[in-house]
Amino acid sequence: MNRYFYFNHIITSNIEIPELPLANELGAQTSINLHLLDKRVGDTGNQSWLHHWKAPDDTIVLSYAKTDKKIFLHFPDLACFEVTSQGNQVSCTFSSTTSLTTIRHLLLYQVLPRLFAHFYGYALFHGSCVLMEGYGICFLGNTGWGKSTIAAGFAKAGYTVLTDDCLRIALTDNKAVAVPSYTSVRLLPDSYEALGFTDMTGAKKVADYSRKRRLPLQPKKVAGKSIDAFFFLTAPENCIIVPRPDIIPITKMLAMKELLKNSFSLDLYDHHYLENQFRQLTEIVTADVSFHTLRHPRKYQMIPEVLEAIMRVL
Repeated sequence: MNRYFYFNHIITSNIEIPELPLANELGAQTSINLHLLDKRVGDTGNQSWLHHWKAPDDTIVLSYAKTDKKIFLHFPDLACFEVTSQGNQVSCTFSSTTSLTTIRHLLLYQVLPRLFAHFYGYALFHGSCVLMEGYGICFLGNTGWGKSTIAAGFAKAGYTVLTDDCLRIALTDNKAVAVPSYTSVRLLPDSYEALGFTDMTGAKKVADYSRKRRLPLQPKKVAGKSIDAFFFLTAPENCIIVPRPDIIPITKMLAMKELLKNSFSLDLYDHHYLENQFRQLTEIVTADVSFHTLRHPRKYQMIPEVLEAIMRVL
């Protein structure tokens, strides 16, 4: 079995997950055991689905169901992850046309964040986090709104990218602290080229259904960094007429709404989980951190100006 770190937990797996750092501490306790089964899609036809996550075109990308003994996370035509009620054993059945690359993407991008949010009570968000001149900066927003592009822009400028996928936010002494899952940036190949990345060695395809490639970045030994500011990105259609970066501070109430929209969740009917989630969101918005909306021209050559505008705010 392969052993990997995910946050401060160890995951064992019967497949390699090269996106995660290896865990060498033999005495450390395993949190999740992943086992990939034969290439077959599990029988999910009799499940009573409690929730569906949908793409912008309203197609279902993920369905959730549960029984007394198992939780089901079903990705139509791709795979189904079955999780024990304790959250410590995960098995996956998948279509014969689904590659291991896609399985790993679903695991890292969807399954693990939802399981750790639910079973460990972590505040996990779909966002990127970077370090700039000693400041910790987080970007949150829908898929396709530019989080990864901005993170790649910071990386190209020589700054540290903590994470571009799943971000945990912990609270310490009234400080919101960013705890990264793993370090990489996911972009389309032409985006890397436009941003000036000439060495794409190691850039691997994210999934078979996506043209994006994951560019691994040199991980820095940063256990956690205090967050100084959150920037919530706006929809591309609202940025068309913006001539330059536009940053506006927002209220804590609006910030809490945005954090909720961009958080990972599993069971929306679990009252205990929801109470814990709202408690953590309240602690984050009342911490020593500022919140802003960010609109910027969707042009690669404007990324340096975006970085300058952010620095002026900080």
